[in-house]
Amino acid sequence: MIRIGMIVPSSNTAVEDATTRLLDDHDNVTFVSTRIRVQSISVDGNGAAFDVASMVESARLLADAKVDVIVWNGTAGSWLGTDHDQAICAAITDATGIPATTSTLAILAACRDSGITTLAAATPYTIDVVDRIIAEYAQHGIAVVSHAEWELSDNFAFAAASSDEIASLLIDAAEEGDAQAVALICTNVDGSVVAHDVEQKLGRPVIDSIAATLWWSLRIAGYTTEGAAADA
Repeated sequence: MIRIGMIVPSSNTAVEDATTRLLDDHDNVTFVSTRIRVQSISVDGNGAAFDVASMVESARLLADAKVDVIVWNGTAGSWLGTDHDQAICAAITDATGIPATTSTLAILAACRDSGITTLAAATPYTIDVVDRIIAEYAQHGIAVVSHAEWELSDNFAFAAASSDEIASLLIDAAEEGDAQAVALICTNVDGSVVAHDVEQKLGRPVIDSIAATLWWSLRIAGYTTEGAAADA
């Protein structure tokens, strides 16, 4: 049995239900979760406890459940920088002895594994956050050539979107430019429910943050999986 330990934003109401659904066909995989305080998303990090100490405190609780991998199931590293995520992972592993990863590292791994160097970005975030994401992904050889966003900052509100609204966001993001794939960068918007249909419409893969995080967590835990877009 593979057990994943997830650190989840406190106002996130999408990731646990989506992960449960994605694991329907994986009887030998389970997960437990704990939370850190996240109420809003901004470039300065106000309204969220993205600091290393908060992450380590949560990780220690997950370690009590003897998990095989610990994942920060949030995409803050996409605008705060992967150095921030790597520092979190190193501190968690140092404190618990358990390998750790994040949603941003998972998205980048999915791009790397698929040879994706041009991306359309779909997010619920404000444009200043999106600009930071574009700059950060460029540091990893991924050009965000088009994007669409809802211009929201209240993290709880992200999950209120309907499936049609999520599909429209993904399609709008990829409407212009010639991106090889479209990524939904947020774990409080469940793109996995529409990924297949959007892929059929666009003729390009969809990288959903929740599904990619699960896929990469399982990979790190030694569980072989295929596909990071809609099915883990």
